[in-house]
Amino acid sequence: LWKLVSGDVFVPAAYTAVTNAIISAITTANANLVAARIGVNTITGPSVQRNRRSDYYAANAAPLDNKLVVAQVQTTGGTPIATIINFAIHATALDASNTLLSGDVLGETMRKYEDSTSSTSTDVAIFLNSAEGDVSPNSGLPGLLGMQDIGNLISTYVAGAVSGIALYYQAGATLEMGAGMRYIALPAAVVTYSPYTDDSVLLK
Repeated sequence: LWKLVSGDVFVPAAYTAVTNAIISAITTANANLVAARIGVNTITGPSVQRNRRSDYYAANAAPLDNKLVVAQVQTTGGTPIATIINFAIHATALDASNTLLSGDVLGETMRKYEDSTSSTSTDVAIFLNSAEGDVSPNSGLPGLLGMQDIGNLISTYVAGAVSGIALYYQAGATLEMGAGMRYIALPAAVVTYSPYTDDSVLLK
């Protein structure tokens, strides 16, 4: 029962519709490949985040990644193809009382940006979440109003970041990329884990 409550049920019609739409989008994109260029800009995002684990930290010391990274892909002639948005925030502005299918904050941000005068009809917004581990949306407004408020704010910042892109790498350019990794020891007093071996425990 708990699996049904938390995970919902498989609906073949919904599965087929979503799968076909994804396949169609990939096929269409592949059929319309063109030479392109890409530009990137990083700015400080709007104050719409809160760390829901802030009780573990001193006042105002809970970590937040407030960087907003934007990458725009354009044709070599400068026509926007897609705008990639990278920002840390959970899509949880709508609470458990919501029964509608929604993209929440992420979907609202993409819709607002695509509808704005800063976006052309050819520009597709793609929201790729950043390090949002314990980062919840925080607008001060409830439910739908909060979602709309945050989506509008982030999209406005995205437009500003796009306009601030100073350099576009042309098709065929060589880019240098790097990656890093570090292991850290987590405090035992904060991290606890008690695996359940019997599903009946969860029903008590």
